Amino acid sequence: MKKFISALLFISINFQLVAATNLEKLVPIKVSKYETGLENSLVLTMNFGHEVFISQANLNLLEDKTIYQIDLVYTAYKSSPTFNQFELNQRRIGSLLKLIPKIENDQATWKLIEQSGAKTAVEAKSYFHGFVIHYGERLDYNGLKDFFSTYQKPMETFVIDNQIQSEIITKNRSRIIIQPNSIATEDGNIVQGEVVLTFQEFRNPAEIALSGIPMTYNSSDGVYNFSSVGMYELGAEGNGQELKLVKPIQVDFNCTDIKNDVSFYQMNKEGEWKELQPIKFQSVDTISKDIQENVIGDNEIGTVSEMRTVKGQFFHQRKGFFFFGGIKLSIANQPNISTVAMNKKGWRGYLKLKADNDTLFSNMVINEIPLERTVKVKTDFLRQFNLIVLQPDLNGKIELDENKGRPQPNNLRSTLLGGGSSDPGHTYPTVVRGLNSADFGVYNCDQIYRIGKSINISPIYVNAETGNEILNKHVTCVMDLTYNGSFSFHPNNLTLNADGRNVILLFTAKKEIFMFSEDAFAALPKNDYNPTLNMINITDQVKTSQDLKGVLGI
Repeated sequence: MKKFISALLFISINFQLVAATNLEKLVPIKVSKYETGLENSLVLTMNFGHEVFISQANLNLLEDKTIYQIDLVYTAYKSSPTFNQFELNQRRIGSLLKLIPKIENDQATWKLIEQSGAKTAVEAKSYFHGFVIHYGERLDYNGLKDFFSTYQKPMETFVIDNQIQSEIITKNRSRIIIQPNSIATEDGNIVQGEVVLTFQEFRNPAEIALSGIPMTYNSSDGVYNFSSVGMYELGAEGNGQELKLVKPIQVDFNCTDIKNDVSFYQMNKEGEWKELQPIKFQSVDTISKDIQENVIGDNEIGTVSEMRTVKGQFFHQRKGFFFFGGIKLSIANQPNISTVAMNKKGWRGYLKLKADNDTLFSNMVINEIPLERTVKVKTDFLRQFNLIVLQPDLNGKIELDENKGRPQPNNLRSTLLGGGSSDPGHTYPTVVRGLNSADFGVYNCDQIYRIGKSINISPIYVNAETGNEILNKHVTCVMDLTYNGSFSFHPNNLTLNADGRNVILLFTAKKEIFMFSEDAFAALPKNDYNPTLNMINITDQVKTSQDLKGVLGI
């Protein structure tokens, strides 16, 4: 494998799909000299200053393959000051489209590569001119879903009676509401009797990467990336028939986080997203409007060695409200200071804390003594406060689980999401109510963003253990751990955030998995268009998305 020499990279903010007529929108990638030889690429050579092919690889290799990327390579050197490179490039693209019409059907991405190393006409003629076509197996949603199917966690399944209304609580505490006679066969006949409803969530980069779900959104003003606060897929099975919805299914979805500017999206069967509606999370002020404000005194309880930390995610909202992973809490003899909700980790409480000097606390550490039903709260100010765990007034007894140290409900259906339960007054900040799913398929709660400092690289992948190039490459996944998502690329061409917390995964056709870590990427020179990635083989460590989550440490 040959390597680009002294590459200097200039990249536009977005590499969008462009036709020959949009050539002027492309910003050239500048390298000293381009060398061919990447796996899964075809080389079509032209003479310096001409648009006629003088040699080409076997075009039959493109049969039953998808064309993903086309590099148009030329030299910056001009034999005449009046020479028009843009016009030559247009003529060259015209020649290519006549030779390979399927390029337009495949919606390949175009790239201009400008070589700056040649200083004379003789030298320029020795450089490569023409096209390099990067091709491979299907990397669309359906192709990747099939490829990754063995890694995906099983769907949750629920048997429902299609003639009556059903309410389902999922493992991650979302609620699904199905109206009577909502499900029909493809020819429109309402299903009589039982149907198996399937439901699957994608809540972290590992699950998203191994789902094959695309994480880019084509808007009227350009291409955006998704940062998800949770995705789900709905389906149904019945007597081996394909089924469809004739009434929307309502999902009260328990998101992974609370963020601004989130919308609800639906993906079609081709993997294209449509925005359905913006999402507004309930503010903590609204959630806690009836919570009393109290000044808390310094009362220390127990010792740290007696206590077990209750893990949870902390959020700080205005006016000093906090909610955190834990159980229902109350200041001693002040039962109205807290409310309670449920998330995947157990009970989630809401506290409004105010110090003697009106300083609002941040970064609380919650500790619990299960047998005494007391907890210890430690703040940044090293104050410790005595709180008492109160028994929630719910339909069904809540007992403290001695193994897990948190209450376990015996009837999730009657206590979870307020509506129709014995606990209607509670509000749940991560749950978005009333997301109507009109069709079976994939839905997404997402922010959209654009890469701040994007770079485009065409890497050489090397097995760090053997020192050999990795062959039979199938797909590369890039995860910027600053966001919740994963992006799939043809291995020869990656677009990523130069300043991101990037982890790069390479999957071979034989389903070997290689990883280039966040730390390794941080040490990588950012001006090398053709870097060598020394990758660790993690095939034996990753059999499921949960395994990958552990390897990534997320």
